[in-house]
Amino acid sequence: MEKECAEHITHYDTSTQAKFQSLVGILEDQIMRGSLQLVESSIPLTEASKGGRVFDDSVAWVFKCPICETRFQLTRDYYHGGAMWRALSSSEDTYFDFFRKCQALSHSETA
Repeated sequence: MEKECAEHITHYDTSTQAKFQSLVGILEDQIMRGSLQLVESSIPLTEASKGGRVFDDSVAWVFKCPICETRFQLTRDYYHGGAMWRALSSSEDTYFDFFRKCQALSHSETA
């Protein structure tokens, strides 16, 4: 990461609801300031910050630094519990890439 990107959190403890909520608040602030961009999401980040009912077992958000283009992913498993925040390598698939590949494979097998 470049010097200007040093504020980005590469690892964050999301083991409790309070810690997850804290991270969501930090991310919302970074998006508002323009130091992080939300690239893709399964539900709006604002829904995650409410802590209310979610209709998917697993949800994810992918972010990108507008300066160095490092990508970050936040995933949350509402069914089993738990969440994870991490930086992604440039060649690593996101949560959404994985599911798109699975769908494409499924469609090619039925064709």
